[in-house]
Parts: sequence; C-alpha cells; structure tokens
Amino acid sequence: MVDTDRPRQPAVLRAVLALAVVLSCLGAAAIAAPAALATCSVEEGSHCYSISDWEMTGSGEEVEGAYSEIEAYYGNVPNYSTEFIDNEMWVGFPSLEEAWVEAGVTFGYGTGSATVPDYFYARSYGPKKYAEYIYPEGPPLNNWSGVYLDEPTEKHTWCVTWSWDHTPDKCWGSFPKSSKELNNGLEFAATVASGADNNGRNLGWAQFMEGVWHHEWNDGVTKAFGYREKPLCIVAPAPGYTYGSVAYSAPGC
Repeated sequence: MVDTDRPRQPAVLRAVLALAVVLSCLGAAAIAAPAALATCSVEEGSHCYSISDWEMTGSGEEVEGAYSEIEAYYGNVPNYSTEFIDNEMWVGFPSLEEAWVEAGVTFGYGTGSATVPDYFYARSYGPKKYAEYIYPEGPPLNNWSGVYLDEPTEKHTWCVTWSWDHTPDKCWGSFPKSSKELNNGLEFAATVASGADNNGRNLGWAQFMEGVWHHEWNDGVTKAFGYREKPLCIVAPAPGYTYGSVAYSAPGC
C-alpha cells in the first residue's frame, strides 16, 4: 500500500452543474448544456471533471451515505510520476472549506504504472489537510468495483467500505453528520498533450437518507445532473441507466 499526499484539489464546481445533461461523443442522445473549456493539468485548480453531480441546495436535502459501482475500460497516464486520473465517488461538506471523503479507482501517480489501476480512498479536512491511501492492487479492466461512503454511527464519522468487505476499510471522525454534495465520475489531473486518456462509467446505485437506503441517486426532491469540462466527454445518465450514473471519456468528443 502507498500512503501518499499527492497534489489534489477539492471538487469545487460551477453553477452550471444543475442546468442539464450534457451531450457527449459517447453516442447517447442528451440535452446539451454549456461545457466549460478548461486546460487540464495536475496543478491545483486545473483538474478537469466529467461527472454526475447532486448539489443539495433545497431545504432538507442531504445524504448520510451513497453507493456507486465503477467500471474502468482503460486508462493511460504517461507522466505517471506526477499526473493522475481517478474514476471515483465523493461526498462534499460545503459548510467546511475544502472538506470531502472519496474513494475509487486511480491511474498514474502513486501506482507506479501508466496503465494499471489501483484502488484508493482519501479525505480532506481543509486546506493542506488532505491524505489518501493507495492500495497495491486494483480491479481488472472492464470489471465492476462497488464502494460505499457513509456515516453509519451518527457520531460525525464517515467510512469507506468496498462492497466485498463486511466492515469499513477506513473511517474518519469530525465531519458533519450529513453531506450536501454527492458526485460520481472522472477527475482528470493530467495533460492531454502527454497522451493521457481514460474511458469508463460509474453507476450511482443507492443513497442513504433519513435512515433508509434509497435505490438510485434520485428522489422526489432533486436529481443528479451531468457536468463536463472540455475536452472531456460525458453521457449522463449513462445509456440504460438513470440519474446518478455517468459514462465518460477523455480526451476529445
């Protein structure tokens, strides 16, 4: 296992997130929303995203947990000593500065390889308070990996649990009891010019609200919508699935 503090950034996204599903090169019909043009890199503030996002702005909107399944078709990070690509899920805590918990599959930095993915989980308590754990192994390509992020104790403790485990893999205290931001998809912290690329999909299967697991990231209050930054591509919802799912690729549509 590698315990490292690689140059990440908080998932600070734009107001366009809740506008609509974004049209993608991946082939599904969708409603087009404006896509921000970004210069992707590993530098702070320059990571690019192609995600399904649920910004909980309404009264009573919050989750105490979520479950997602992640499938990476391929990934390549030629500059793997410094750059990375994550296929991940995270919960954010907007009441705090740069605070979140995340887990998923990573390519590049910390893995020792350009093309072989590893599992990871991470947390941030605020600026300069980020830490992550990278496993020495990861999923085979074209294989599903399920992960839970939840607050099981009601004691401000959030945990990461892989679907094949019976107990949490890691827990952190001193977070809010609920999250107001739920995200799922691709974080691209690499340069397109280097030849970095990725293709995969995430399926948000469940979210925990008011003591009950609800099927899919969708209830009567709000839904998760798609957001991408060029040159990343997106289909949200992913073909054949509903809100909370996302298919993505990088670069170019």
